[in-house]
Amino acid sequence: MQDARENIISQVNIASQVYEDTFNIALSIQNLTISDPSCPSDAPSSMPWNLGCTANIDISGRLNLFSEWRRDQRDDNAAWSLLTTCRSGSTVGIAWIGSLCNRARGSSFRGGGSSAASANVVARTSAEWQVFAHELAHNFGASHDCTASTCGGSSDSASGDCCPLSRSTCDARDQYLMNPSSSPGLEEFSPCTVGTICTGMREEVVDASCLVSEDDVPDINDSQCGNGIVEPGETCDCGGEDGCPEDSCCNPSTCQLRRGAECDPTTDGCCTDQCQVAPSSRICRPSTGSCDPEETCDGSSSQCPVDEQNCNPDDENFGGRGGGSEGSWIDRNRTTVIAVSASVGGFIVLVLAACLLVSCMRRKRRKEAQSQRQRVNTGDEPPTPAVQPTAEVSQLPVSPRMVHRYA
Repeated sequence: MQDARENIISQVNIASQVYEDTFNIALSIQNLTISDPSCPSDAPSSMPWNLGCTANIDISGRLNLFSEWRRDQRDDNAAWSLLTTCRSGSTVGIAWIGSLCNRARGSSFRGGGSSAASANVVARTSAEWQVFAHELAHNFGASHDCTASTCGGSSDSASGDCCPLSRSTCDARDQYLMNPSSSPGLEEFSPCTVGTICTGMREEVVDASCLVSEDDVPDINDSQCGNGIVEPGETCDCGGEDGCPEDSCCNPSTCQLRRGAECDPTTDGCCTDQCQVAPSSRICRPSTGSCDPEETCDGSSSQCPVDEQNCNPDDENFGGRGGGSEGSWIDRNRTTVIAVSASVGGFIVLVLAACLLVSCMRRKRRKEAQSQRQRVNTGDEPPTPAVQPTAEVSQLPVSPRMVHRYA
């Protein structure tokens, strides 16, 4: 059970690093429940989704049962994830799109129409964190990236059910996390996905009523000095004896700053090699284009300012309702938290239940943690949505729909 607990925390932390780098939104575990590794012959009414892999139920049916169960939970969590070792053929994930914060299946969704409880199902694979990040992004309102097969005048491209590479190029070339097929090296979201999620939250197309203060939500983690993540009780974490340079500002044994050190450059973007806060003239995040101005240190904090975006990708608003800055939305809401629950189920190994929260102001994780991300091809194929959307490319659907992920 401890191994399963550590694995879940690890997968969430890796996915969280991507969300932090992309949206300044972090994922952390609120509570974790581990139940018996063997599935009952008949699923109890308290857990109708807890059926063995040999049961006559596919991943879509499991999501429906899980959503019905989620409806009866008395909480304000943004989403629930069922992590399972049961796979339905090639399918390794399924989610309700744009259902963030929705608690009851069949209840009214913001904007009208039918809805579904915010939930997803993720099957255990060697690319677990990628599938988890992918399905959670669906709950945030993201669609799949466009591919060569969906850009040839197909219904996906024509109806706007996929995210194009740019305003002038449809095919995203299988290089981002929301690609219908997973392959080695998919470690970031496409500009279109970023525009979709940020626009949806800013324009309130996605329900964000479950946002709460980060301080109001407890956090469970495997705090461990030397893992490269600055956790509660630590002032630094340079990665242990092997990860810390000889002249490190951080004591690798205690994860505390050395005497006289104000910060640690391995985790703080505005910290000098002399362990002092960098001057305001220092560029801590270079510009990546006309929409992304460079950020400079403010001379008083060791943290680089929030990554500001002056316009959406391709200088357009993917939601089609005005411009504005993605960074400005994040900055205005950076003291809030989205509570995200994940009930983690398994058949061969364990049945787990984990409750996640998403915070706009999460402790900074070590940048080098990105190297921990697994790079495994699960060979997905483009999905068939349960409900055809009526919205444009990143206009989030009023009625959340299921999206499959295949392996």
